[in-house]
Amino acid sequence: MNRGLTMKTTTYKLPAYKIVTSIFSMLSLLLLIGGASAETAVFPDNNLQIVLVKYDPSPAEPGGYADVFLRLQANGVDLHNIQLRPVDGFPFTALQGEDVKEISILRNRETAQVSFRLRVSGTAYAGSHNLRFQYIADEIGDWVVSTPPFSVTVKTREAAVEIESVVAEEVAQGSTGTVAMSLRNNAQNTLKDVTVRLDLSDTPFATVGTSSEKKLYTLAPDQQASFSFDIAASPDAKNKVYRVPFYVNYRDEDGTAFSRNTTFGVQVGGKPEFQADLARSDTFIVGNLGSLTVSIANTGLTDLRFLSVALMDTPAYRVLSVPRVYLGDLEPDDFETVDFTIFVNKPSPLVLNLSYKDAYNKQYSSIVELPYPTYTKSEARKYGLLPASRWPGVLLTVIIIAGAILAFVKRKELAAMLSGRSRR
Repeated sequence: MNRGLTMKTTTYKLPAYKIVTSIFSMLSLLLLIGGASAETAVFPDNNLQIVLVKYDPSPAEPGGYADVFLRLQANGVDLHNIQLRPVDGFPFTALQGEDVKEISILRNRETAQVSFRLRVSGTAYAGSHNLRFQYIADEIGDWVVSTPPFSVTVKTREAAVEIESVVAEEVAQGSTGTVAMSLRNNAQNTLKDVTVRLDLSDTPFATVGTSSEKKLYTLAPDQQASFSFDIAASPDAKNKVYRVPFYVNYRDEDGTAFSRNTTFGVQVGGKPEFQADLARSDTFIVGNLGSLTVSIANTGLTDLRFLSVALMDTPAYRVLSVPRVYLGDLEPDDFETVDFTIFVNKPSPLVLNLSYKDAYNKQYSSIVELPYPTYTKSEARKYGLLPASRWPGVLLTVIIIAGAILAFVKRKELAAMLSGRSRR
């Protein structure tokens, strides 16, 4: 006789708080499992396991600090009076007063969290560096060091390219000039795809013979690179300093992109130019005085500022009027005149001294020799500038009169002589 077996199923309903507790426990387990994927080290006695949970910032930066977070777990024994400290080694140094962490007791399978703040050497090269720890407890006789070492990455996050210099020539309106710049790689690793770009969009400049961007494929550590651009200024650009944005983009060996930007100034202007002419003059005859007018024209593209004109005394002439005249500012394609009175001793050019400044208050002084017409009296009569002399006519008249008188006297003497002979 077969007996049927009847199975009774009982369903249990867990309280809500137990469900939440179970979920929390599972999440904690997952975190522990995830932590196991972090770097783990042990000590030779195998009584203590150490896990590098994280370090911040990651990567660490040369010259900065790194906060290192560790998780400790006792294996098989209870450990009392634990002292844990980092093993100093380049490029990491523990801060004084924070170089040792103490745990009074760590029971078997229990865990504890500790952290250290380490100083990173400013000369640390980019890459991975070893970090070890050592500990001592009542249960062991001497300090022991963890193995294998943890790996901590150091990398410069700030821009590693230094802009050493930017030299821009002054550019005259409608002319060209050169902008030269020098870069240096201050990082410990090679930089790639270094791009230099000028932003000329809000300036009166344009590049000549090349684009506004230049590229260098690699730049080795401590290597210097030079770039140059030829730029032209618009003919209607104003005389002033224009700010030009300048961008540098590059990547490190890991492909991380970096960017730097700055500005530099380009002066628009040029050396002032002028033309001096004799606009009017009297007929100057040696030994006489006269007046003349000098014209000064601005033939350049920049203002002649604070212009004054002086006529210098020389052995050839003496200035009788005010020798120096202030004219002020003279714009391009404009002119001014100034009058002088001189006494002429001998033929010689006028000597002018022009003093002025450019648009950037740079002082200039120019000496100009200006010819002017000067004649001796004989030359003046020859060219009809003086009436002919009367002395030749007067002399001829005197000679004629004297000859007539002499002839008359001779005639009288001859007549008297003849009359005396006849009486005899």
